[in-house]
Amino acid sequence: MIIAAQILATAAALLHIYIFSMESLTWTTAKTRSVFKTSEAEAEATREMAFNQGFYNLFLAIASIAGVIALGLGHMAVGATLVFAGTGSMLAAALVLALGSPRKAKLAIKQGGIAISGHRAADPWPDAGQLARHEEFHTQPRLERTGNHDQSNQHADPARFPPFRLADPGELHRADR
Repeated sequence: MIIAAQILATAAALLHIYIFSMESLTWTTAKTRSVFKTSEAEAEATREMAFNQGFYNLFLAIASIAGVIALGLGHMAVGATLVFAGTGSMLAAALVLALGSPRKAKLAIKQGGIAISGHRAADPWPDAGQLARHEEFHTQPRLERTGNHDQSNQHADPARFPPFRLADPGELHRADR
């Protein structure tokens, strides 16, 4: 599923980069006006808004691509979170477009269709077994109880992860002070 998520999130990101180019770079051209079904006067009147909106689409694409790269590098939690946030926002934007401008529903389906597929394939909540097997899960420092250590934390190297105790609310102290 991770490979499917990467492919679909990349496809959604590429589509949003294309939308960025139309909204921010070629908004008033005849080709872009025909895609968005706007007149020349409407395109001129909404030029600044479209320029800004294009950058929103670019940033969603960047988040999704960063997630794909993180997944490819084995950072499952970070990658899934970025893909989930990027494609989830793309889907939300497509719903807003469809509900706010019913005549642009066909565009919204194109915009949101790939995004929802990538969103679902990313599965941002991996099963506990998959997470426990992942190296990143085992290298995170843990807060331990002083004296009576939890069984789950006894494998931690005390030199790397010294035990802590909560002395005052919001303040951590070394247990050996």
